[in-house]
Amino acid sequence: MSRSDVLALPRRLAGWQWFLVAAPVTIALYYALLSHGPGWEPEQAMMYASADASMAVAALLAARRHLQVRGGLLLIAAGAVTGVIGDLMFWITTLTTERVTYLNLSDLAYLTTYLLLAAGLVVLVRRRTPGWDLAGLVDTAIVAVGAGFLVYALVISPTLAAGGERSDTLVALAYPIGDLLLIAVGARLLIGAGPRTVSLATVGTCLALTLVADITYSVQALSGSYMVATYVDAIWMAA
Repeated sequence: MSRSDVLALPRRLAGWQWFLVAAPVTIALYYALLSHGPGWEPEQAMMYASADASMAVAALLAARRHLQVRGGLLLIAAGAVTGVIGDLMFWITTLTTERVTYLNLSDLAYLTTYLLLAAGLVVLVRRRTPGWDLAGLVDTAIVAVGAGFLVYALVISPTLAAGGERSDTLVALAYPIGDLLLIAVGARLLIGAGPRTVSLATVGTCLALTLVADITYSVQALSGSYMVATYVDAIWMAA
């Protein structure tokens, strides 16, 4: 076989590239089901939950391949699984009740997801940058403070001003705090010493998209304009 023949062969896609190919297809199918009207809610819920499920599968496959970071990846996979549980519980709640309130089973699952993902990222940080890396810590603090100011201005301050039941307020505040936790740990992972790999870029993209979606959801929830299956779902699924 000549060199030109070798170059003409189609390049095999890596596993993570197949996930990226499947993402827009899955999101498109999700909204296609919505366009068919009522009656397709279980299928819509499964398509939506498949986003977190794919994250769990990817993390488990990576944990099997990369033994040196298995602990962190298993925590990330566990966080994705609780995300799937939260997705399904949220859809069940929306289909069986007229109004979704805070402090339900989906909230408990989602907040657990934040903790598990943050713990997984901490393990990855320790593996990637064992020492203190003072410069990286300073840069991380700058990113965290900037994100914190944004979240406080758009979500935390309006939530506190709105008042309401104490339990609702606490749960509503837990989400932006969870976002800040992930952003702080994620920034430490991305800014720390070491090569800038594609995997790190995808982690950073995931955290950024999650922050945007969560802030948008919180702002809409505060104004009473949030509705299920808007463009916010596409951002969450893409993350």
